[in-house]
Amino acid sequence: MSIKVYYDDDADLSVLKGKTIAILGYGSQGHAQAQNLRDSGCTVVIGQRPGSANYDLAVSHGFKPVSAEEATKQADVDFMIASGFSVYFEGSAEKGADRITFKWGFAAGTSFDDCATEDGLPGFAVPNGGTVQVKPTLHGDHQFFDNVTQGVEITKRLAEWVKTCDADTNKELTIAELKACPIAKALPTPPYDLTSVRDQDGDGVITVFDYVSTQMRTFGDFQGDGECPSRAP
Repeated sequence: MSIKVYYDDDADLSVLKGKTIAILGYGSQGHAQAQNLRDSGCTVVIGQRPGSANYDLAVSHGFKPVSAEEATKQADVDFMIASGFSVYFEGSAEKGADRITFKWGFAAGTSFDDCATEDGLPGFAVPNGGTVQVKPTLHGDHQFFDNVTQGVEITKRLAEWVKTCDADTNKELTIAELKACPIAKALPTPPYDLTSVRDQDGDGVITVFDYVSTQMRTFGDFQGDGECPSRAP
């Protein structure tokens, strides 16, 4: 098994030049990401509730925290808004010498309204008159599950369909290719269970695009492992 290690020189910081990046929450992940970005020369604004320990921590690190709403306003979000995306998913799949990249945007809603721990306890229980810190997370591996999870199934992670759907073999898998990729060819059953895959683009044909888009609606989690299986319309 080989592992590819990425270093500073592998990242192109020019794509962030002139952009303002909002970090919402200055917890265990937020403070590390914010400082790394700032140290790399990026402009960072922190969205953090005043009166909290993390607010004071951000101030001690040289930031001037604002509300999450204000941080979002300051950030460069034009790309997502103009494109109508709620999710943008970019990466690559590698096997041996093959490396296929993808850059996909979706208007898929990920809901956090019924989150629960593995033992079924509500995820967002707040004491009367009190507060609780919530850390919503997005788990990108759902796009490679062999079923549409509800949080309880045993899943395998398979990605051979990425190569199958790269119709022009140019090593870049596009949304258009996903929509043209027959689900029966790319996601055979078994091993896939496609029971919960729905027609997401309304064209009356179930393709790999519908599989990926359906999965996009399931990948919300909280506190790192609590499940949030809802799919918003």
